[in-house]
Amino acid sequence: LMRILYLNPCGKIGGAEAAVLGAIRALHHLQPHWKLVMILAEDGPFARAATEAGVDVHLLPFPDSLASAGD
Repeated sequence: LMRILYLNPCGKIGGAEAAVLGAIRALHHLQPHWKLVMILAEDGPFARAATEAGVDVHLLPFPDSLASAGD
């Protein structure tokens, strides 16, 4: 069983999140038995869209060192 974990500090949907959603939808279509999991640091539209796309979403605040890694 393949498992893929996505990490994202933002609950909003911007360009990067839209790209991830597109990849998630395509991957879920091609490999529906794979387990897709996302850990988000905050709730928001991205969490809802990912859940609707078939991702198991968990909200977990990131430590400062991880939350600022993408900046």
